[in-house]
Amino acid sequence: MVPGLDEKDIEALLNDGVLTLKGEKRSEVEDQDRQFSERFYGRFERHIRLALRSGKMRSMRISGTAC
Repeated sequence: MVPGLDEKDIEALLNDGVLTLKGEKRSEVEDQDRQFSERFYGRFERHIRLALRSGKMRSMRISGTAC
């Protein structure tokens, strides 16, 4: 799990020994008393090369999400 994100906001892919994590975070805050609104939006993508031995790993599970 990534802090501040729900499981549905993250995509995990495993391809040729590279784990790819993608996601985005959106947030909106409105304060009627102070009459302001704030919006935040951010995307990320990380690639992590895994040391696989003899191609024995076919799938993995990250926080309940099958890759």
